[in-house]
Amino acid sequence: MFCLSYTPLYRYFILLPFECLHQFIYLCYWHILRQLLFMLSFSVVPTSVLK
Repeated sequence: MFCLSYTPLYRYFILLPFECLHQFIYLCYWHILRQLLFMLSFSVVPTSVLK
């Protein structure tokens, strides 16, 4: 029983860094995606205005 009671905690400490890394990658991905969309919208708007 002693080992079983410590298994969740042990898994938590192993999975936590991965979870943080996953969150970090996800945030970076969205930031880059938003920047790209922002740039695209700026490059598309002037051409549509000129036409």
